[in-house]
Amino acid sequence: MLCVGCSVRKLSKEFPRLPPNCEHPSSFCYKCFLDFALDNTCPECKSTLKAEEMDEIKTFEKSVYQSYHLTRVTTNSPVIPTTNQTVSMTEELNLTVVNMNGKHASYKVKRGETVRKLKQLITTGFKVEIARQRLVFEDKVLEDSQTFHSSGISTGSVVQLLVVLFDFSKTKINNIIFDLLWGYPKNLSADYLDATCFLYGKDGFLSLLDYSNTKTTGVSHSGDVMDHSNRIGHHTIEVDLNLISPDVTKIFFTLSAFHSKTIGAFIQPTVKVYDKTAPTVELSSFSIKQAAKYPCVIMFGLERQSTGWISTTLGIFSAGNAKNYQPVKEKIAEMLATQTNLSK
Repeated sequence: MLCVGCSVRKLSKEFPRLPPNCEHPSSFCYKCFLDFALDNTCPECKSTLKAEEMDEIKTFEKSVYQSYHLTRVTTNSPVIPTTNQTVSMTEELNLTVVNMNGKHASYKVKRGETVRKLKQLITTGFKVEIARQRLVFEDKVLEDSQTFHSSGISTGSVVQLLVVLFDFSKTKINNIIFDLLWGYPKNLSADYLDATCFLYGKDGFLSLLDYSNTKTTGVSHSGDVMDHSNRIGHHTIEVDLNLISPDVTKIFFTLSAFHSKTIGAFIQPTVKVYDKTAPTVELSSFSIKQAAKYPCVIMFGLERQSTGWISTTLGIFSAGNAKNYQPVKEKIAEMLATQTNLSK
């Protein structure tokens, strides 16, 4: 994880768990957080922290320093564990789970329990069924049968939650159709939502496709497809996973209002996923029901992982539209910063 205060990569255990009124994971390590938290104010969201909350962070900072920094190897010599060191599989671990919206929750598990146990707890806290959960720790996908001990997870660790729309890595499907659709506003004969896909690599933004720029290698955009009789608008985006440039690691798909100030007037913006070779069989879908205050929604993402491509639901609202993509790029950059701070 990269600390934005000192620009040094550190372990997840070196970052504080913030109180509930800070609705985001910490981008500052313990030391930098305490250095920047002037007048007991969070340096990121500017929320006021109670004295006891600051004291708890200071206490954890001391324990982390003692347990990690004082035993850090400063030479190239290997660490030889002592034979009398034992690890209790019943030791209780405090873990933080964070999703792409920045929502986070704390869970208690035992070191010897499996990842499946954490997923069961998440179904209650995040309301996401186990089949759609993908848990990532330090850039590695956690399997249900792994124990926290074998995964290298210790107390204070942060685990990222991805909500899977469809896992293409477990199929032979390579040619995909993403149908982004919406119902016309009730008081208008027709109006448009613009579907846009933003392509990103490991170093950031690469390019985008929309109604005016419809093709790049492996990805194509249909432009407007309006069904006036059923009062439904469509933009379809076709993706060939075999042809996407290896430089592309993530793709974000958005819907934004062109004429309207918000997308709230449009009826249930939805994405449906199809195999191009079987276009009548819906593989998965995801809908947005409440978006009255926002001109744009980042509907879902497509991410290249070590095992293949998966698509994940997002539903993250943003300013900006096809006339001005900068606010959307800034929101995506914020999301990616969250991911970076959860990785090694």
